[in-house]
Amino acid sequence: MEEEFAGLFRFAVKNEASDIHLTRVNEIVIGEIRVADGMRKYRKTLNPQLIRFLTYKADLDLLDSHRPQTGHLDYVFLKHAYELRVAHVRSGNTENIVIRILTPYTPLKFDGLFENDRQKATMMRLLGFEQGLLLISGSTGSGKTTTLYQCLHWLLPQKIVTIEDPIEKRIEGLVQFQINHQKKFGFEEAIKQVLRHDPNIIVIGEIRDEKEAKAVLRIALSGHLVISTIHANSLRKTITRMKNFGVDPTELNEALVGIVYQTMGVDEDGKRKVRFDLFENGDHAL
Repeated sequence: MEEEFAGLFRFAVKNEASDIHLTRVNEIVIGEIRVADGMRKYRKTLNPQLIRFLTYKADLDLLDSHRPQTGHLDYVFLKHAYELRVAHVRSGNTENIVIRILTPYTPLKFDGLFENDRQKATMMRLLGFEQGLLLISGSTGSGKTTTLYQCLHWLLPQKIVTIEDPIEKRIEGLVQFQINHQKKFGFEEAIKQVLRHDPNIIVIGEIRDEKEAKAVLRIALSGHLVISTIHANSLRKTITRMKNFGVDPTELNEALVGIVYQTMGVDEDGKRKVRFDLFENGDHAL
């Protein structure tokens, strides 16, 4: 199975994939990767035992395979270390694994994030607020988490505390809490612990539901700068997504300092390239 996975992983790395998808129906396993321009199929069908091999390596509970689970796997390929986040779910005769490829964190120069000086200046203003809510939005695979970590690295040595599920990159200087439902350390408990650390900046890794959306807004209105990511397909839909979570529109407008919306594309050389659309609340209405 090691060689089987190495071939698939080589295909993913060569194509600069962000995720590997494995789908088993009966005894047939199909592999796909997520790249900048969509999904791309692996050239051959895979051994059905590969899924069991990966769930074992990621330390998932093989006896409870019908419950959605997430685990981690450290993987070395061509002398480079990768952390893989392995999400597994099974339903009837269908089984799915999604592997997020997390490369070692390497800080970029802040200038290297943006297309021009105007974008850089806008981002610096947004990160300069002492309180309020800054949202980083985009679709799956658009690089939201990478942008988030680059911003946090630039904000150091301010006191930054994060709540993540899971922690995708360990960064020296941050206080990082990871949600662990098995140990009864959920979102509400994490919020209590974060506030006890008297942070300048609070980071919520991703807003996924109504409880988290309302908590993020509540903290932002209490005098902290809160930065979070959220799935959305445009600047305008970022606001719509928050409203769909049941937050009060007036409070959202009061707390929101800005939105960093990003998409992942390819440049003329076929390399992955992030494009930003930045919104400062107060400049114009969405």
